[in-house]
Amino acid sequence: MDSARLTLYSFPEIQPCGVEWHEYFDPEKHIKIVETMWQEEDNKLKKSFSFKDFREAFAFMNKVADVVNEMDHHPYWTNMYNKVSFELNTHDAGDTVTEKDHMLAAAIDRIYNA
Repeated sequence: MDSARLTLYSFPEIQPCGVEWHEYFDPEKHIKIVETMWQEEDNKLKKSFSFKDFREAFAFMNKVADVVNEMDHHPYWTNMYNKVSFELNTHDAGDTVTEKDHMLAAAIDRIYNA
């Protein structure tokens, strides 16, 4: 993962790692990514990521924290050594999955794949 800091989040555009939203976010692809990689169950989008070690997992969490704060959309997440797990939903929408969750999922994937 590179050390580029995520740029300012603004609806409906996000520019993680200096890449404009449209360069990696295609609404049709996004739906496919969410359906095949993120699991939607119990009104949450869920996914786990594995890393070489704790240090790499923690660096990933720091990068995700930047975009989470920019979005003002804070997920439930856990870390156990080299594994980081997410459960995304929107509290203000009755703890259901919303577009904001799908956008955060796409940003998390982008950070992981950077």
